Amino acid sequence: MYVAANLRNWDKILPFITYAYNTSRQESTKYTPFELVYAREARLPIDNINPRSIGFTDADTYGDAVMKFAAQTRKEAVENITVAQQKMKKRYDKKHKPVSYDEGQYVMVKFPTNHKLKHPWFGPFIVLRQVGCQVYEVASTKARARVFPVNVQRMKPYNEREAESIRKKNYLQRQEQRKAASKPVENNASGNDENHFDSETDINSEAEENISPEPHTTRVASAGSHGIQVNKWGTAHVFDGFWSQIIEVEIPPQASMENL
Repeated sequence: MYVAANLRNWDKILPFITYAYNTSRQESTKYTPFELVYAREARLPIDNINPRSIGFTDADTYGDAVMKFAAQTRKEAVENITVAQQKMKKRYDKKHKPVSYDEGQYVMVKFPTNHKLKHPWFGPFIVLRQVGCQVYEVASTKARARVFPVNVQRMKPYNEREAESIRKKNYLQRQEQRKAASKPVENNASGNDENHFDSETDINSEAEENISPEPHTTRVASAGSHGIQVNKWGTAHVFDGFWSQIIEVEIPPQASMENL
């Protein structure tokens, strides 16, 4: 979404945004924030051209009117907020169904990712106990896994077939990215693809390991001091003397060693 050509002058625009917000009537309170604080309408730029009359000539009378207006508007604002909250609750309850999980149940957990095409669900995780109305403690199925709380909005029941489809989708996405790369796979060992893999693996490491089984690494090529180790998920380690480089090779998950 386009905002502005210059994104560094936000401090100069902020006062205008604040003024617009404070003088805009809110849907929940039915009043502007300025009215609720100062018990009067805000002065607009047009008022400098055509001043409005306050309708009072005596200061004491004006003060009493302001105090009465403040008490009335704030009372009505509280009532209007209560009505708005009830309407929001009614709309929410129509679409929302209570969710509960049992101890020992397997679930999938949603983790945020900066990769738009990458599937955000990982698992399975095991439910340990309920710690709040909508919060559960879960842990990975791996040994010595870290225990952490998760809101039910980031959880869903684990389905083995669904988890397998997620693994397949992630693999196909990586395959499409390799096909779209401008350089062939053989040139990736030069170290120019380092930033690509930083973005590929920029996600919660424990969740990433939990969605895929531990890959089995096999040595498939060797030439002098050079060597390559490729696992079944298509990640390769290239060894050259005292250094190693991680590259991506186009190998499907079920490829056999004879095909390599």
